[in-house]
Amino acid sequence: MHRIPRALSFPMAKFPRFPFKIVRTRPADSAQRRPGSRALRLTTSAERTPLSARISPVRAALAVGTILALTALVSFHLVPDQVGLRIGDHARDDIRAERTVSYTDIDATEALREAAASRVDPIYTPLRYATPEAIETITEVCGEIQRARPDGDRAASHLARQFSQNLDIQLSSPHVLAPILADPSSYHFDDLRRTLKNSVHDTMERDIRESHPEDLAAARDAVSDKIRSSMLPRSYLPAALAIATAVIRENRTYDAARTRAARDAERRLVAPEKATIFTGDLVVARGELVTPQTVDKLRALGLQNPRIRPASVICAALLIALMLLIVQVYLSRFLRSV
Repeated sequence: MHRIPRALSFPMAKFPRFPFKIVRTRPADSAQRRPGSRALRLTTSAERTPLSARISPVRAALAVGTILALTALVSFHLVPDQVGLRIGDHARDDIRAERTVSYTDIDATEALREAAASRVDPIYTPLRYATPEAIETITEVCGEIQRARPDGDRAASHLARQFSQNLDIQLSSPHVLAPILADPSSYHFDDLRRTLKNSVHDTMERDIRESHPEDLAAARDAVSDKIRSSMLPRSYLPAALAIATAVIRENRTYDAARTRAARDAERRLVAPEKATIFTGDLVVARGELVTPQTVDKLRALGLQNPRIRPASVICAALLIALMLLIVQVYLSRFLRSV
C-alpha cells in the first residue's frame, strides 16, 4: 500500500461542503471482492431523508400556535381607544390624530350637491290645451259680435257685459265695440278675426310659465305689438287689443316630479369631497363643542367604533412568522441537538 506524502495531504476543513458525501460500501458479490478492497459510493441530497419526514408535526403545530398567540397579543394593542363623544358634547381632553387618514367631508359634499341642484332650472310641462282654448275663445267672441252686428252699436253694452261674465274679457269701455258693430262691411271684420287668431297663435308658441307674471306680461306686450302692426282699421284696434290680451294665458305648468329627478341626478354627479387628517392634527380641543364635522373625523380615525384593521393583523402575523423562521434556521444550523 502506497502512502500519500505528508506534503500532499490537506486538512478537509479547508474544502467546501458538497451536496453529497462519500460512504464505504461492500460489493454485493463477495466472489468479486478482493481481500481488503473497499468500494466508494456518492450519495446525493435527493437520497437523504425528505424534508416532510424531518419536520415533526408537534413542532409544526407549536410554531403555528406560537404565531397565532403572538399575533393576537400584538393585535390587541392595535385597537384604538374608543372616544364616546356625541354631537353637542364638550370634549374633556385634547384629541389628536394618531395616524394620517382621508375621510368624506359630509357637510362640504352636501353643500356642493345642493349648489349643483340649485343650478338646475325648474322643468315646465307644456299645456297642450292652452293654445286651442285661446283660439276657441276668439272664435266665440267673433261669433257673438257677428250675431250682434245687425243691432248696431246698441248691442255694445250687452256684449261687453257678456264678455266680462262668461269669457273674463274686460273691455275698457263698451264703446270700443261700436266701430265694429256699426261697420256694415264684412271685409274688415273677417280681417279682424284672422288677425286675432294668427297673432294669438304665434304668441302662444312662446313659453308662458305659471307663477311667472313677467312671462305673461311679455306675451301680452308681444301680441299687442302684432295687433298694432297689422292692417286693421285704427278704430278696430282698442277692441282687438282688449280681446287679444285677454285670451293670452299660461301654457307651461311646473313639473315637480321631473324637476326633482333632474336635481337628484345632478346631486349624484357630484363626487364626495375628501379631506385629510394628518398625524398630530388636533381633532377637538379640550372644552370645545363637538360638531358633526368632529364626529366625522373621529369615525375616520376609528375612535368612534374602534376595530382592528385586517392589514395590520396580516403584517404583524407575517413579521412574527419571519422572526420564528430566522430562529428555526439558526437553531438547525448551529444547535442541531435542539
